[in-house]
Amino acid sequence: MAERVYAVDVIILTADGVPLIKRKYPPYKDHWAIPGGHMDKEDYIAADGNLEKALRIAAAREAKEEVVDGEVEIIKKIGVYDKPGRDPRGNYVSHAFLAKIVSGKLKAGDDAKEVCLFREIPSPIAFDHDEILRDSKVFEKKKEEVNE
Repeated sequence: MAERVYAVDVIILTADGVPLIKRKYPPYKDHWAIPGGHMDKEDYIAADGNLEKALRIAAAREAKEEVVDGEVEIIKKIGVYDKPGRDPRGNYVSHAFLAKIVSGKLKAGDDAKEVCLFREIPSPIAFDHDEILRDSKVFEKKKEEVNE
């Protein structure tokens, strides 16, 4: 059985939309994606061995590495995504979180071609990120706010 890899995806709320990155490298090169990445051993150590806390630390770190030049706050967990084949690299189990920017501004990190704000799910989109975005209901909330 393939080794399980813990990963995080971070949907960041802003007043102007949801920042997604255009992937610079395979898999899904040139597809839009939710910022995220692997949970590192250092995240687990910083969390004193608490997996849930380590995942939150990883989510905040990945958001800062990929799209935010500043600080983010993790608001809540959206869900866990572990469907076989969701990532062509192996058995990736992603924990998706909702976050907000506390300070700083958006910027594209080293492994992103660009960062862009979206108000709906773009195409092409990487992995199962369309499912994660639908589950987060962030675009539904934006539409509701506009209609109020």
